Amino acid sequence: MKKNHLITAIIAGSIALVGTGNLLAEKKDKGEKKERPSREEMHKKMLEKFDADGDGKLNEAERKKAHEAMKKRGAERFAKADKNGDGKLSQDEVPEKAWKRMSKADKDGDGAVSKEEMAAMHKARAGKGGKKGKGAGDNNQGKGKKPKKPAES
Repeated sequence: MKKNHLITAIIAGSIALVGTGNLLAEKKDKGEKKERPSREEMHKKMLEKFDADGDGKLNEAERKKAHEAMKKRGAERFAKADKNGDGKLSQDEVPEKAWKRMSKADKDGDGAVSKEEMAAMHKARAGKGGKKGKGAGDNNQGKGKKPKKPAES
């Protein structure tokens, strides 16, 4: 059971990476706003694309395929946004909204976010159940609170 939660958390982290990729893909000079799909819409699209056996859920093989596709897409979007080709994203390469979120991953304080720093941020978020504690595999039903410890007798 814990393995399924871990795999689901990894996919949730991958979805977050793709979400960041969507922000990176925005045209910052046109000021256009892209509507991000809801979690429910993203879940539905994931099932449509990766539920090969049509049972309405992703088995381990399907989750692995989805995870690999998300990683590939995220890496492609990162590379596209990396205008100077230095393997890092800086404030002048991404929209302001994306930078506000991404800059938190800049652990070495060099003013840019490397692929490794981005991956570490997403891994940490996936381990916490995703954004705001409401991700897949969260034991507290998405309320953003820590689960209560059982009373000792």
